[in-house]
Amino acid sequence: MSLEIELAEASEHRCGCCGKRSHTLRGFVTKDGDAHAVYMAGYTEKHTPEEGTLLVSIGDWTDGSTPADRAAVVMKAQKIDGRFQLMVVGPEGCPWDDVAVFGAIATRAEALARADIQEYFHVADHVLEIDTRFTRGFA
Repeated sequence: MSLEIELAEASEHRCGCCGKRSHTLRGFVTKDGDAHAVYMAGYTEKHTPEEGTLLVSIGDWTDGSTPADRAAVVMKAQKIDGRFQLMVVGPEGCPWDDVAVFGAIATRAEALARADIQEYFHVADHVLEIDTRFTRGFA
């Protein structure tokens, strides 16, 4: 099963708590050539704590699909001892308001109980590997 990342829109704004520059990134994920997932990733430069957020939405992204056809999981990413660590959080950990299109965001307990939770981690790991717009934001 081969995942491919297609980088999409990136935007910048100022962090509401510290005023530092924040980045929001988007991308598409295909699996064996078929639409598989969409993600948003974000971080604030030199923020404390130094962490980023990933929202991964897996499901039907074909024309005519609706948010009910997919589900989203939110993760926090931190670089510890030179490696990224991911932790599932719930909707309260999502910094974006405009995410209804991604489908319902699972609570932490719901996400960890999903039969396909490893696929969400697989997509997130691939994003960390490929989307250097996100990973370069960490020292």
